[in-house]
Amino acid sequence: QGLLGDDLVGLDAEAGDPRQRWQAALAALEKARQVPGASGYAEYKIDEFRGYVLTRQRRYPEAASVFERLASSDVTPAADRTGHLKTAAQLYMEAKQYAAAARVSDSAVHRGQGSTALLELAGQGNYLAGNYRVAADRIGQLLAATQRQGAEPKEEWLRIQLNSYYRLNDREHIARAWESLLRN
Repeated sequence: QGLLGDDLVGLDAEAGDPRQRWQAALAALEKARQVPGASGYAEYKIDEFRGYVLTRQRRYPEAASVFERLASSDVTPAADRTGHLKTAAQLYMEAKQYAAAARVSDSAVHRGQGSTALLELAGQGNYLAGNYRVAADRIGQLLAATQRQGAEPKEEWLRIQLNSYYRLNDREHIARAWESLLRN
């Protein structure tokens, strides 16, 4: 039956109270985590399912930390690392833990994993956390990446950049941000 064995029997989607099913799933995952000699891959899969269950329970900060752990695991496929970081940042944003969202997305950007989605999360998270200089810089990177792709920037991004410069009282950049916003 594998690591989870009979512990998942009876957890089908049709039966019982959903909260109890998710609690039972977490208990089964915790039991599986205690199995001695589990491979790194088995631990990875347990954490992957744990992140899913915690998300379904709307326990976003806990789920986000699981996805952060998944992104840094040695067994995580390189192609999945950015997705796990993006998920972690989104979950922190949902939990209104903006500094954590900014930290996760900024670390991905610093490691060269700066997809436009992560740049957007970094800009929003830093802005909402009060890190206006970093927010303006990340949105600037996002605008440049969007332009290289031949796409139009979202007005929301331009407004975040403009408001960041206002909060910094950076008149030169305020003027440029207004020009960008009016051109858009």
